[in-house]
Amino acid sequence: MSWFLLLTGSTGLLGRYLVRDLLERGEKLALNVGGTKYESAEERVESVLQFWEQQSGKKYAPPLRLHQHLSWHLSISAIDGIAVRSICPPKSA
Repeated sequence: MSWFLLLTGSTGLLGRYLVRDLLERGEKLALNVGGTKYESAEERVESVLQFWEQQSGKKYAPPLRLHQHLSWHLSISAIDGIAVRSICPPKSA
């Protein structure tokens, strides 16, 4: 069985550094990334990878990209999902 390290927030300020450090260690990553009004999820991940590849001069293994809502992957109940959304509402565009 192949294991991946699930990382959310991978395109944010701290998350992009975690992506770099974990890829440097050879970790296999699964990134849960959503699109924005201006960029698709794929474009957001690709921009992070391109930045670190340019900085390091290395080519990293592409991470697995999860595009569904995280609650679907973790089997979070609808009630728990509502609680999470009420505590951590999505950012306004």
